[in-house]
Amino acid sequence: MKCVLFIALLLTRVSLLSAEGPITFEPKSSLHLTQEGLLVEAGSAGQFTLNYPVLVGARWDDVRKPIGKKVSGDTATLQFDGPTRIEVVWQPVEGTLTFTPIDVPAGVKSLRADMLIDFSYVNAFFHLGICGFGPCDDYTYIAGRERVYEWLPAREGEFASAYHPDAYWNSQALSFHLVNTIRKTGTPYDPAAYTARMIERVRKWGFNSIGAFIGGEAGVRRLKNFPYVAHLPLSTWEGFPDVPGAHGIFDPFSDELREHCDKLFAERLPPAAADPLVIGYFLANEPLWEEIPGAVAALDSSHPCKRRLATMLEEKYKTIEAYNRAWETPQGSFAEVATRALSVKTASAKKDMQQFTGMFLEAYFRLVRETFHKYDKNHLLIGNRFQPGTINNETVCQLSGKYMDLVSFNYYAYGFDAELLGRIRGWMGDRPMFFSEFYFSSPPDSGLTGGGKDLSSQRARGLAYRHYVEHAAALGYVVGIEWFTLVDQATTGRFFEKYNGEAANTGLISVADRPWKTMLEEMLKTNSDIYKVFFGERPPFVFDDPRFTAKK
Repeated sequence: MKCVLFIALLLTRVSLLSAEGPITFEPKSSLHLTQEGLLVEAGSAGQFTLNYPVLVGARWDDVRKPIGKKVSGDTATLQFDGPTRIEVVWQPVEGTLTFTPIDVPAGVKSLRADMLIDFSYVNAFFHLGICGFGPCDDYTYIAGRERVYEWLPAREGEFASAYHPDAYWNSQALSFHLVNTIRKTGTPYDPAAYTARMIERVRKWGFNSIGAFIGGEAGVRRLKNFPYVAHLPLSTWEGFPDVPGAHGIFDPFSDELREHCDKLFAERLPPAAADPLVIGYFLANEPLWEEIPGAVAALDSSHPCKRRLATMLEEKYKTIEAYNRAWETPQGSFAEVATRALSVKTASAKKDMQQFTGMFLEAYFRLVRETFHKYDKNHLLIGNRFQPGTINNETVCQLSGKYMDLVSFNYYAYGFDAELLGRIRGWMGDRPMFFSEFYFSSPPDSGLTGGGKDLSSQRARGLAYRHYVEHAAALGYVVGIEWFTLVDQATTGRFFEKYNGEAANTGLISVADRPWKTMLEEMLKTNSDIYKVFFGERPPFVFDDPRFTAKK
């Protein structure tokens, strides 16, 4: 096996930790191998050393260190007990460091290399992000129910910019939030001016970055020096159709989609590859990977993933008779297995589909990671914003931990489930985590419905935020959170769900563009003091509500 470490990615991790701005290491010739590891000459920032790797067993503390080192130019050999060794190659032009283990004992499960950074000058960055940073869920579907509203503005004239900018939705969706901001400012909606104004507001409330569904204007984010996360172009509307029956999941065995992935990444990623404000990239939003076994089994041979399943089953069972006994089916050949819908009902069938799910996800993650680093060596991959039912799976977590730099979890909860989080953490290995979506709502004083975790007042929303975020920071492996959303959802529901859309009190501000002040007063207490909790200088805030102290 071979392990390739992208040094540019490592340096992005370092820059992400700096609250003062990115730490840059240029040129690449300032990096070279020494007896201790890869030495990083960082100019006025000092020197750092990425230590040579150690071998790690099943437990994180089961470590085997090299007993000898031979360094020559850009190569090194690490000698361990017996014939075991690791060949190290530094390639300055490509910016990669390659570890090639040789004669590794069976008990070794991974390699680990680390680099210590003196926190006397590097301030940690805890991601306090906001999902949906701009007009989004405040657009509502008006087509066919115009008469339920007391008033609707004309589609031309003063309020034209309050209608949805997409040509398909323009005549069907309206943002009353934008109607109100137009009334307030006396000017049409301008994305750049809107983004600048909102960045100034949320900074005062202690938020330091933009989360998923970024919205707004990239130029303004750069001008305001405001970090943000981005999304890889892997959605259905970007040419990656779902596997039928599996939400948010494309077929990684498709040669056509693999080529499309390379083409799209080549077009979209390079312009931002050197942008220090990009924290990292989400891959997808809440894919339901638990649907893979049933969905793929039900397909026909026109789908590459179904053909790959049939091949896996043939490789395992050798004869169709052995397969039919295990799956209790009457197939005449493995060609029929590929063609026909399969019933996953026996223990053997379920086990086989679990194995195939691992193969499927391995192919998916490898494709995305390798293609991503082909065009962007500087940024983090921050996962798929899993729902609880998806992330509570050992295979999913192990492969996420293997290929992702961060694992993202859309975790809606009152009190944290320590057993669930501990299990996920163990499966992921040492990967850090974002709690990438949550909110608390107050139906009584907002006039909106619930939908997340409901409370009795805006102040209670703020206290709940304090409890949630500070307990997340105190865990030690959560390095950021994302509140959903900037603006409340529309009273008549968000537009893309048409007549039955969510209509919750999700926002930091109402559709009248007014901040929920009592909530934000509490939020600011946590946002302005988060690093004391993060570094264990004080205990996290506890909300005196039994729902926040019990397992939910």
